[in-house]
Amino acid sequence: MAAPAAGCLDDLDEQTAALALQLQLEDIDALLQSSEENPHEGQVSDADVALQLYKQELQDSIRHISGRSTARLIERGPTAAHDEGDPRVDAVLAPELAEREIAEPRETREDQSLPGDARTEASLSPNDPEANEQDTASEVSAPHRCVVCQEGKEAIHVAPCQHEYCFECLEELFRTSMTDESLFPPRCCRQPIPLDTVATCLPAHLVATFETKKVEFETVNRTYCSSPTCSAFIPAQAIDGDVATCQGCSTRTCTICKGAAHSGDCPNDEALQQLLETATTAGWQRCQSCRRFIELNHGCNHITCICNAQFCYLCGVPWKTCACPQWDKERLLARANQIVARNAAVGGVGAAVVAMAEDLLAHHECDHDRWWRVAGQHNCEECFQTLRRYIYECRQCHLRVCNRCRDNRI
Repeated sequence: MAAPAAGCLDDLDEQTAALALQLQLEDIDALLQSSEENPHEGQVSDADVALQLYKQELQDSIRHISGRSTARLIERGPTAAHDEGDPRVDAVLAPELAEREIAEPRETREDQSLPGDARTEASLSPNDPEANEQDTASEVSAPHRCVVCQEGKEAIHVAPCQHEYCFECLEELFRTSMTDESLFPPRCCRQPIPLDTVATCLPAHLVATFETKKVEFETVNRTYCSSPTCSAFIPAQAIDGDVATCQGCSTRTCTICKGAAHSGDCPNDEALQQLLETATTAGWQRCQSCRRFIELNHGCNHITCICNAQFCYLCGVPWKTCACPQWDKERLLARANQIVARNAAVGGVGAAVVAMAEDLLAHHECDHDRWWRVAGQHNCEECFQTLRRYIYECRQCHLRVCNRCRDNRI
């Protein structure tokens, strides 16, 4: 049983849509009342839980329809009259119209909530990954609502995915992408936000800094100044052969070993050799694009580095150019155990782990376009931040991430 999404009722007028939802809500209340009159030793049955969740979804849809009526009433002016209709509809719409609430922003992804999901009234800062999911009220006069901070704004920027960003949150996204390469290029719903479309919305100094950083992040096999007190990126125009000259402090750096420039063959870097030995012993792989070391704790052998290079964890070559298996058996079982263990009440753990391993094998190539929202405190598997209220779980590969990683990182 599934409640009709508010978007499915767009072709109906508000009264008809509200009436349909209210009739279903009355049926649910009747079923719940019947269940209360016939208790089962104080235990809540699965059917009761399902009915409660369905009731919550119906109430959410009614609020959405009511908000849509409010917005239209505001547009028509204070003298606009509510059409006479079914009294049950008036009972649903009248309180919302009196409070003049604005409907929630349209989501471009399919989100559903798992049992136990609940929203809180506490407001969060724009930098909190959960902030853009809170039901904070906007001023009636503001025609737009930012997808991040949820505040009403007169002026916004519309991203390619049609999400609306206020200038402050847009600036924060571009600023953060320059310090966290996994957020570069700035994007929403995996669609890049071109700098030329937002340059007028950002401070001039930020645009200039971003353009410089863009050159760095788009450079393969980068060289940084070997001076420990500098470590600045050295662009291609400052490299002559195997020697890069820092434009800030004039230090000369070897582009091969990344140490101080030297004559003749590049000497062995003892520290690097020790790191390579450790990597070999631990089974780490090295990105051939940015030369970072990667450690895979769980998941398939398909690696996407924070520099966006994709390669095989076993052999290191570009992804889909080798014959290596997509999963290591031990890592597959470890990941399956991790997912199954999330539900402490699950029965038949052995069978559940085998079933989950088979599911992961079948769905390891994932577009992350369908999500559950899981209530409670959880850790994001991408940025490792702890979220106090809820987290998103991909319905296909079971990856759990915060809202920022869902929209801007993966």
